[in-house]
Amino acid sequence: MRKFVLSLIALSISYFSFSQDELTSKNGVPILPEAGDYAIGVDATPFINLFGNFIKINNGAAFTDPSAFNFLDGNNTIYGKYFLDAKTAIRVKMNIMMLSQKFNNNVTDDINVATDPNAVVTDTWKYSANKIILGGGYEIRRGKGRLQGFYGGEVQLTLGGGTHDTYTYGNTMGITDSIPTTTDYPWTALGAGYSSSTTTARVTEAKVAGGFGLGLRGFVGVEYFILPKISFGGEFGWGFGFASVGTGSTTIESWDFTTHTVKTTTTEVPGTSTMNFGTDNLGGNIYILVHF
Repeated sequence: MRKFVLSLIALSISYFSFSQDELTSKNGVPILPEAGDYAIGVDATPFINLFGNFIKINNGAAFTDPSAFNFLDGNNTIYGKYFLDAKTAIRVKMNIMMLSQKFNNNVTDDINVATDPNAVVTDTWKYSANKIILGGGYEIRRGKGRLQGFYGGEVQLTLGGGTHDTYTYGNTMGITDSIPTTTDYPWTALGAGYSSSTTTARVTEAKVAGGFGLGLRGFVGVEYFILPKISFGGEFGWGFGFASVGTGSTTIESWDFTTHTVKTTTTEVPGTSTMNFGTDNLGGNIYILVHF
């Protein structure tokens, strides 16, 4: 991984000529960020993996990245900076996620299978989730060349994170079908290849409660500007985090052979809270920043 990154930097330098004294490109474009500049960052790992696979860096084998670094606190996080001047910047991060999915699976039609062996009905799983991440911080930079160090602090607020699953079944549980053919629980998000079997109890609803999280973090890192206003970098952090998750629930319908009725039972899932204090981002991935 390190050899690949160093080779990429060396390749970039060989193609682009920069002025060491004025830190501008041969066309006079400033290399480093200036007061009033904005920056948008993303985790560079997917691009490195794609490039590694393209050039067959592992002697023709698939290129896989073993690191566990999670710079952006989850997928689809927007990470940005605003430079107050060349040496200080305000950092922000935001992830507003709302997800809704629906999966169908055909199972044997218990009522009509005797007359039509190919008869099927459809089970349906609906899944929804939400999460909001908001963060802000202050960054101080050092360095006079393309290699820039930085440090600072930030605070992060996390809201939501809950999920809601509902299940409807083609074979209705009742007196004529007390052990209906049902898609096996739990379903997976693959959307294909679900198995099924007869059952006397099945989940109709599952809720994972949302919660609240707060983090205070100090950080230190480095960036290298391979092109004007384009840099690769990485950082490590140390701080405190607190998270609280509310009470969830699971609802099951089952056949009561004593009363010959469908019984619905809801079981609460207790909430949790966690606190941690320590270092983070030790996997070693890098990110890319574009300034404008």
